Amino acid sequence: MFSFITTILSTSTQRYYSFALGKNDTNELKEIFTTSIQINFFLSLTIILIGELFGPWFINHSLKIPSDRLFAANSIFQATLLSFIFMFMQTPYSAAVIAHEKMGIFAIISTLSSIFKLGAAIFLSYSSTDKLILYGWLLTIISFLEFTLYIKNGRKKFPECKYHKAKNKKLRNSIISFSSWALFSSLAGLSMYQVNTILINIFFGPLASAARAISLQINTVLSSFCSSFLLSIRPPMIKCYAEKNYEHLNILFELSNKFLFYCLLIICIPLCFEMDTIIKLWLNSSDKQTIIFSRLIVIYSFILQLNNPISYVIQATEKIKQYSMYVEIFTLLCMPITYICFKTGFPAYTTYIIMIVCISFSHIVRLICLHKYYPHYKFSNYIFSFCFPAIIIFLISSSIAFFLHIHLTAGLLKILIILFLTLCSVFIMCYFFGLSNTEKKYVSNIIFYLKKKVSYVH
Repeated sequence: MFSFITTILSTSTQRYYSFALGKNDTNELKEIFTTSIQINFFLSLTIILIGELFGPWFINHSLKIPSDRLFAANSIFQATLLSFIFMFMQTPYSAAVIAHEKMGIFAIISTLSSIFKLGAAIFLSYSSTDKLILYGWLLTIISFLEFTLYIKNGRKKFPECKYHKAKNKKLRNSIISFSSWALFSSLAGLSMYQVNTILINIFFGPLASAARAISLQINTVLSSFCSSFLLSIRPPMIKCYAEKNYEHLNILFELSNKFLFYCLLIICIPLCFEMDTIIKLWLNSSDKQTIIFSRLIVIYSFILQLNNPISYVIQATEKIKQYSMYVEIFTLLCMPITYICFKTGFPAYTTYIIMIVCISFSHIVRLICLHKYYPHYKFSNYIFSFCFPAIIIFLISSSIAFFLHIHLTAGLLKILIILFLTLCSVFIMCYFFGLSNTEKKYVSNIIFYLKKKVSYVH
C-alpha cells in the first residue's frame, strides 16, 4: 500500500538531482542527497511507529485468519515492514543512479534482484519449513542486498552520496512541497481506479469486477512497456531546462512524444482489433464485457502515456502545484460522474468512456499549462509537428489493420501478420512523414552510435 510513496520520493529526488547536475552545482547535489536522506529517515520512523502500533492489532483482532496461522501472519508483517524500510532508504541512492543516467548500474541491480527472487521461489520447493514465513524473510534479505548494492555504488561513483549536516531549510521545504503535490496526483489516480472498481462491483457484481481486473492488467503491461524509456528520458530533459538549453529540450520533448505515440500505435492497433482472439488465447475463454473493457482501457492507457513528456517539462519548471490542481480536477470528477451514470442505469463500460473523456480533457489542460509555464515551446509545433502527422499515420495504419482483420481467419498467425504489417507501416511513415529533418539526424546519430558500439564489441 505504501510502495507508491517510494516512487513519488524517488521521482522528486531525481528531479532535484537532475536540475543540480544541469547547473553543475556540486554543493547543491550534496545538499539534495543529505536532505532526501533526512526526509526518508523521518518518514521511515513514522511508518515503523504506525506499523508497529496498529499492524499487529489489526492482524490479530480485525483480519479473519485461522489461529494456527497467526504467527505466520505476524512474521510476514514484520518482514514486509522491514523490506519496505530498506526499499525506502535506498531511494536517495537509486535516484542518484538514474539522475546521473547510469542505467547500466540500474539494470544490473534490477536483474540481480529478479534472479534472487526467482531463486527464492525455487528454493521453497526444497524446504520443509513454513514456506510463507521463509519466502517473506527471503524477500527481506533480497531487499537488504539491493539496498546495500545501491549504497555501495552510490558512495563509490558519486561524490555527493555522503551524508553531512544539511542546513538548507528552503531546499527541504521545496522537496517536501514537490513530493506532496506529486502524492496528490498519485492518490487522485489511485482513488479513481479503486473507487470505480468498487462501484462496478456494487452495481454489476463479481463477474464485471473480474473483467475489470483483467483490463487493468493490460493497462499495467502497457505502462510497464513505456516506463523504461520514460525513466531514461526524464533526467536529460530536466538537465536541459537547468542549463537553459531550451532548443535541445524541445527536441527531446518532441522526440519523446513521437516515440511514445508510434511505439504504442504498433502495439495498440493489433490489440484493439484482435482483442477477442488475444483474450481467448490468454484465458481460454472470453466474454463481450471483458473484450469491451479491454479495448477501452487500451485507448485510455494510450492517451495517459502521452501525458508523461508534458509532465516532465512542468516538473522541470517546478510549477507542479498549479499543474496538479488544474489537471487532477478531471481525475477526481471521474468518480462522481461514474456513480451518477451507474445510478441512472448506464452499462458498466460507461466508466471507461468517462475515464477516456476525462483524460482527454486533462491532456488539453496539460498543454495549456505547458504553454503557460514553459513559453519556450510553441504550441503550434505540437499541432503541426506532432498531431497532424500522427493522425494521418494512425488513420492509414488502422485502415491496413482493419482490412486484414476483416479478410484473415482468426488465430495467432493473423495477430502476428497484423502486428508485423502495422510495425512496417508505422515505421516507414514515421521516418518519412512523422520526423523532422533535425529529428532524423538525431535518430541517425543514435543508430550510428549503436552500430559503432556493436562493431567495437565484435
